[in-house]
Amino acid sequence: MGAASPGNCNTCNEGKYSSKIAASSSSDCISCGTGTYSSSGALSCISCDAGTYSEMVEASSPSVCVMCKANTFSSIVGASSSSECRPCPFGNVPTSNHDGCRKAQDYTSILFGLLGLVLLGFIASLHWFKELNNKYDVPPPLLKE
Repeated sequence: MGAASPGNCNTCNEGKYSSKIAASSSSDCISCGTGTYSSSGALSCISCDAGTYSEMVEASSPSVCVMCKANTFSSIVGASSSSECRPCPFGNVPTSNHDGCRKAQDYTSILFGLLGLVLLGFIASLHWFKELNNKYDVPPPLLKE
């Protein structure tokens, strides 16, 4: 009626776990389900991070957790299928670890900013030619007769 002797203890294999202390049989080991993994001798399975999923049963390492595909994300910890990865809403892109979405960079304001600088440069050059013409009474180069 005491604890099992150390020689009678079983360690669960990778991909399985047992919450029983001093398990006496491999039948005490429970398989890790999809979306989880464990190392040898584990007391519980570890869930794949949000942004990843695993369809494998009895997985032994986090390398089985697959990142959601491009333009998709999953906020579910322990996702068990690629179908749990959802597309980001229009105008959003996944975060770097695919556990959520963020607003996509708006390049419109950058484009209009650059266009404004080019336009200002053009106007400044026209002004410079006008000042040069007034100062030296020289027509602009393209307007010679």
